[in-house]
Amino acid sequence: MREKVYVKYAGPTRLEDAMPLRWKTVTAIMLGLLLGSVARPVTAQTERRWLADPELLVRRKVIGPDAGLLTQVADHIYDLELIDQRNGWAVAYSGLLRFDGRFWRPFLNTGNRVALVAIDLSSTTQGWVVGSQHGGSGLPNVYAARFDGTGLIPVSEVVRSDGTTGVLSGRLVDVAVQSNSTAIAVSSAYESVGQQPSTSYRERPLVLVFDGSVWRDQTPAEWQHGRLNNLSMTSGGEGWASAVLGQSGGPGGTIMRPAIVHLKDGRWTEDPLPPLPAVPGFTLYNVTMRDATEGWALFAEILGQCTRTRLLHAIGGQWVDATPAQQPLTGSTKLELIPGTNRGWASLAGCPSTGQAPPELRMRFDNGRLVPDPSGTRLVPDEYALLSDEVQWASSGGAMLRYSAETLPTARVANVEPNARYFSTTGHTLGAPFRRYYETHGVNLGDPSISERESLALFGFPISEPFPEINPDTGEVLTVQYFERARMEHHPNNAEPYTVLLGRLGANTVIQRGMQDLPATPANPDCQTFAETPHGLCPPFRNFWHTSGGLPVFGFPITPARNERSATDNQTYQTQWFERERLEYHPENRGTPYEGLLGLLAAEELRIRGYLP
Repeated sequence: MREKVYVKYAGPTRLEDAMPLRWKTVTAIMLGLLLGSVARPVTAQTERRWLADPELLVRRKVIGPDAGLLTQVADHIYDLELIDQRNGWAVAYSGLLRFDGRFWRPFLNTGNRVALVAIDLSSTTQGWVVGSQHGGSGLPNVYAARFDGTGLIPVSEVVRSDGTTGVLSGRLVDVAVQSNSTAIAVSSAYESVGQQPSTSYRERPLVLVFDGSVWRDQTPAEWQHGRLNNLSMTSGGEGWASAVLGQSGGPGGTIMRPAIVHLKDGRWTEDPLPPLPAVPGFTLYNVTMRDATEGWALFAEILGQCTRTRLLHAIGGQWVDATPAQQPLTGSTKLELIPGTNRGWASLAGCPSTGQAPPELRMRFDNGRLVPDPSGTRLVPDEYALLSDEVQWASSGGAMLRYSAETLPTARVANVEPNARYFSTTGHTLGAPFRRYYETHGVNLGDPSISERESLALFGFPISEPFPEINPDTGEVLTVQYFERARMEHHPNNAEPYTVLLGRLGANTVIQRGMQDLPATPANPDCQTFAETPHGLCPPFRNFWHTSGGLPVFGFPITPARNERSATDNQTYQTQWFERERLEYHPENRGTPYEGLLGLLAAEELRIRGYLP
């Protein structure tokens, strides 16, 4: 076992935290900090932990039909597939992402009508991607496309059970490549009832098999109602699917029930299950087979706004309730195994109706035992891609997570190069591409030229060394350095003075928090308006924005000004978000240069991603 090395980091400093009644005193304090009179070491970790890359889907948009069955939802990553440690792909509602051994980046956009939810590959140039395709109104159609390593080739027409061929109303949620030429996909089909097909329909399970030339509907005839939720194949011809079969109030064999169905030799059978609660709302999902003799599945019963999950375990074809007695599973759960083992990871959602909701949890899974994992990022994965004990990735929303023991760029610098500008407060140097930008920009505090305290007020202390990182806006890998309030990016192909730019941290955070559609700023003669945004620049932020850098430093306003609780000190301030920064108004500092302050946006970002404790 590797030894843990923990050195407590006191955390980023807020300019206003040390502010006495007279702001002149603050000047001396901040200059002392800047010159290194206080040392606060950063954590150094040697064990593996989950780390998150920046949010990739920064231009997230609502995907779905104009009207009809599916509720419109925001884009996020739905499935990951690793071929080996250097090649992988992922699907989001909006398109494909590609993995090069270290970075994931957007690869192909499928537009608003196609919603991708699952991928399975047999090689880097062969596989299938499935989901649904929406028209202008009505029910969506199933969507399936061949993947050839460069793009998608739609093959969505289906030979129906009655022998006719055409598009099929429904959706696909999982797919498995069976051989170089065949595949199987599952979910549900929608069949119209009555005279209003867009609103009156029945849902039935759907099994599609690609025979090398065309998809064929091979759903068992007795499955008239319900849906299949996922698919776990253990060989080309054998696998299991989680399902809900039957209909509410249905007679006899058609009564709605949770099911695990087994495919073998071309025939589907329903496995016997242990007694499960007969509740109005339930689902059975996430069957995950280790091999043809052992596997796991999840049964969820919906209790008001909460979901209680049961863990089912199959040994030799017999399913039993294996829910840990001392560890109730609250909320919907995701479970993934390392191939060929009973080890892996699980994610648990919280319960919003309890007043004090249990937090989302990321948990290590070992043969039915679940152990919370608080290390690293605060994000909880929606999906996992576990290739081995060493190669493990996951996704949360639009961000990718990796399980790594790498040395963090936020670790304190051990050796400082001669003439480097070093900040002992955080243990970091001012990186070569960024020093000039740092020293020539600052908040306007009335000092001649740009003073040290003015640069500090705008950017804060450096909290990382320069390191390579994906730029979520362009997919480029850039050298970046994080400061408490900003991320600097080196763009070597730009002409001066634009080789160093500030990253769009504000825009990314607004998207992550779902604030991009807040109501427009009301018309006000005191506000400045921009054609690029519906939000105005109004007092008390307007003068601060203009005198401290304007558009290049802050970007356009992307939310209205409103009261928000700060993640740094848990206090409520009037706040407005800009593309690159978050501004806070502090009336307690009225009459001083510190009336407007910048939030510690970059420090909050790195803490969420697991780079800071």
